[in-house]
Amino acid sequence: MSGLICDIKAEVSQFITARDLKQASTNDYIVIDVEPNGRNSIAGAWTVTRNRLIQVVKSFIFDRSTPVVICCADGGISQPAVTVLTRMGYSNVCYLQGGARGYDSLDV
Repeated sequence: MSGLICDIKAEVSQFITARDLKQASTNDYIVIDVEPNGRNSIAGAWTVTRNRLIQVVKSFIFDRSTPVVICCADGGISQPAVTVLTRMGYSNVCYLQGGARGYDSLDV
């Protein structure tokens, strides 16, 4: 399972922009940062290694229509993670366009 997320080619087109995420209420989304060690973590994001993502999501997000934003430093890890969660039946999952770096660099 450790390579599952890395091995899946990103098939996602759903994303949220840094501007939209910054303007949203903190209660509008669950933000999950899959960047190793959460180096670029967004305040309030759950920091979850990609190897534990499936287990954590199954354990804590029971409503598969819950809005979830997956982020990493630049989007390279988060896009395949969105594909995995979508294949698991989660219907409201997107990635953060530009990743945490883009989010941090935006002044709103």
